[in-house]
Amino acid sequence: MTVALTIKADPMPAVSIERAAAEAMRLARLLGVGVEFDFNGVTCLAFPTEGHTPEAIVAGYGRLTQAKGRPAPLVTSNPGTRMGP
Repeated sequence: MTVALTIKADPMPAVSIERAAAEAMRLARLLGVGVEFDFNGVTCLAFPTEGHTPEAIVAGYGRLTQAKGRPAPLVTSNPGTRMGP
């Protein structure tokens, strides 16, 4: 499946990264589009393609927020993609 569109979503205040990632993946799979959302200054991307998981978003978010230099803040639902340290 090739994703042709990405939509933006805004997590509600006080929602955890785990919940935001799970909801973004659910929406991505339901609509067949990429879902982009900002979580505490980190841009997160969820894609409906096979192998993409909310756990990968959470892990990438954790890596970026714990890194000292914090490079370009972007994480994706693909567990094979390394963004940042």
